Amino acid sequence: MKNLTDRFLEGIKVPKGRIEYRDAKTPGLILRVSGDVKSWSVIYRRKSDGKRRRITIGEYPSFSLADARSDAFTIMARVKRGEDPAKDRVRGDRSRPHTFGDLAKRYLESHANAKRSGFKDRQMLEKDVVPQLEGEPLDEIDRADITLILEAIVARGAPIQANRTFEVIRKTFNWAVEKGFMSSSPVFRMKPPAKKRSRDRTLSSDEIRIFWRRLIAKTTMSWETRLVLRLCLVTGQRVDEVSGCRKDELNIEKAEWRLPGERVKNGSAHLVPLSPLAVLLFKRALRRAGNSPFVFPSPYTGSHITPAAVARAMRRSREIFGFTREATPHDLRRTLASGLGELGFSRLIQDKLLNHLSADRSSISGVYDRYTYAREKREALEAWAERLKQLICGDQGYAELQEGSRE
Repeated sequence: MKNLTDRFLEGIKVPKGRIEYRDAKTPGLILRVSGDVKSWSVIYRRKSDGKRRRITIGEYPSFSLADARSDAFTIMARVKRGEDPAKDRVRGDRSRPHTFGDLAKRYLESHANAKRSGFKDRQMLEKDVVPQLEGEPLDEIDRADITLILEAIVARGAPIQANRTFEVIRKTFNWAVEKGFMSSSPVFRMKPPAKKRSRDRTLSSDEIRIFWRRLIAKTTMSWETRLVLRLCLVTGQRVDEVSGCRKDELNIEKAEWRLPGERVKNGSAHLVPLSPLAVLLFKRALRRAGNSPFVFPSPYTGSHITPAAVARAMRRSREIFGFTREATPHDLRRTLASGLGELGFSRLIQDKLLNHLSADRSSISGVYDRYTYAREKREALEAWAERLKQLICGDQGYAELQEGSRE
């Protein structure tokens, strides 16, 4: 505890994390400092069950030390009478979120649902975060609460998922601060729970050969999943772009796949020339897709199979593929890029194929370069398909790469 004074408050430096000062003269009064934000709150224990409660009363310096002490005295007097000021404040103001459950709902409905990542944000919040924090007042959530949630995810063997969940939590609280619903974020300057893995995984020639053959012959995956994984390797496109492919995006006669901007990570429409191998794989998928508008329909939802389901199936088949290191669908995309480099195709052509926003976009030449590179992209993908054919089945025809008794 500290006898707070105006001189002391004015001299507080911005801390690295978040720090709290308890006022020795006023029971329950706390100054919380997070970044350059200084906010007053009162902590008390509810008489009915002894539960610890926090109520924010204002920000310093607009809310002075004298004002804070006066409000704290009034609040503590109500607590002694058996009242619960924090609960009464929630009842009195329904226009703003007061619990994490309220905040999560507002964040998803007002912000996240309009973004491509909104569906994933909802999944992560509803799976691991909302069940733990739903009824918790925003002022009472601290870093320890978040740490416990993330440690539980890591403990079940999903450290990368823990990092992704942390990012969603961080975005949610940052949005709340931006909208004025909170004075500071409890995860301010908090680090992700797991070390990020280096994104350098590519499949070797032997791994490609075994992966392709066992994908067809030994896995228990659905036909949709097996074809999606092969097309990720053959076209180099993202797993969500492949799994969500619509029939009207494909022109098999011209051997083209046109991805609209709303389905692409960077929002930029993308033309993918199809190699003979890609055409064969897409034709097989189209024959099996039935009346669905999707090339890879889900047998359960009426939509398409999800990229998460594809990634999960690949992870579960790690032993079948004989991988000594875990591999993901994104590693198939990276494998294509690495392979094109070995075949002599420039980084520019790789970026064009992968639909990366290359560095020259910000330059004058990038602004005026509207050439599509369709011819160069087609040459690169056809050379890559030929390379795959040689790796997997030597001089046999392309059909050997996609036909099989199981399909």
